[in-house]
Amino acid sequence: MFTQQNKEISILISRYLLGRLSEEETAELQEWRDESKENEAFFGQICSSYAFEAYYKEFKAVDCKNAYNKFLKKTRKKPVYLHFRNLYKYAAVFAFMIIAASLGYYFFRADSKSELITIKPGGAHAVLVTGDGSQIALVTDSSQTIVLGSSRYATNSQSGIAYPQTNSEIGEVKYNTLLVPRGGEYRITLSDGTKVHLNSASELKYPISFGPEGIREVFLKGEAYFEVAKNENQPFYVNVGDIAVKQYGTSFNINAYSGNFIRIVLVQGSVSVLTGNATEETRMQVSQLAEYNSDTHSLSLKTVDVAPYIAWNEGKFIFENEDLSEIMTTLALWYDMDVYFEKDELRNLRFTGSLERSVSIAHFFKAIEFSTEVSINVSGNKVYINKK
Repeated sequence: MFTQQNKEISILISRYLLGRLSEEETAELQEWRDESKENEAFFGQICSSYAFEAYYKEFKAVDCKNAYNKFLKKTRKKPVYLHFRNLYKYAAVFAFMIIAASLGYYFFRADSKSELITIKPGGAHAVLVTGDGSQIALVTDSSQTIVLGSSRYATNSQSGIAYPQTNSEIGEVKYNTLLVPRGGEYRITLSDGTKVHLNSASELKYPISFGPEGIREVFLKGEAYFEVAKNENQPFYVNVGDIAVKQYGTSFNINAYSGNFIRIVLVQGSVSVLTGNATEETRMQVSQLAEYNSDTHSLSLKTVDVAPYIAWNEGKFIFENEDLSEIMTTLALWYDMDVYFEKDELRNLRFTGSLERSVSIAHFFKAIEFSTEVSINVSGNKVYINKK
């Protein structure tokens, strides 16, 4: 359980990492370290974290006052403030998944029997809708052969669902649809060898076999990571909303969760974004983010660190100075939970950190409570975020 002593030790460790321990606090921390080998091992693990060191150096290098003044000049709006009582809490928020979550995992292990256990990480499951409307539940813990008719079939295994690499006959185009619910993800290998990883609450419509000529074309809702099989003679199109992404062989991520924005991040190769009924084509470069606004029908490009955008494909969440509302929206899809904020101001609390998609959400919630003036209550799959 998270006792008062555990909280005090957590604060001491964080203050130690920030170089702000008094002699009395140093002695108190040393006494705790000497109590057991587990305590000392945990302390050494936290202190050797290269990630915290990197984040803290970055934090110290920021001229907050100057940045704040520039912000006011540009926006001329009253900003949303984050109030923390001391430097410890500010730093803990900045690196909350490195310090607070690590401490949380150590101190909150006994909470596994709490109601938070009802909120579990997502897993690999989906529903395949065949051309005749049949629905087949898919999971990766068993192998199965799926008959598609006309001597065609697909195989489902630990790697996801895969279609044989054969060409369809001219004039014959039959589609399947892969539906991934909230709390799910699934991988599919198309008949041309293209690999697609679908995120939670996503849908992909695709032909069971691409023709020998023309284009390769699929339709996406939600989010997916594509590794397109190279074919210079047949461009590959992903239709999403009212735009299309065109490529011949490359890796990229498309996020269309938002009703207003579609975001494409190019990881490798080259792609083009087609807008205006395919009359306008914009070529992207590696490490660029293309953001399409469906309200204004405008497209913008910028260079980004692609890691946060594709982390989900590698089993992680990475948040870079994101507000709590955005973070919770992302996590809600994976943990299949509904989130409610007591006050809108709580939505604007900002965090930087990372989280493994396989871990319990309990540690994440405890980390937030530990580093902010926020309390989180859970009832079933409903999460209520309140102010302490």
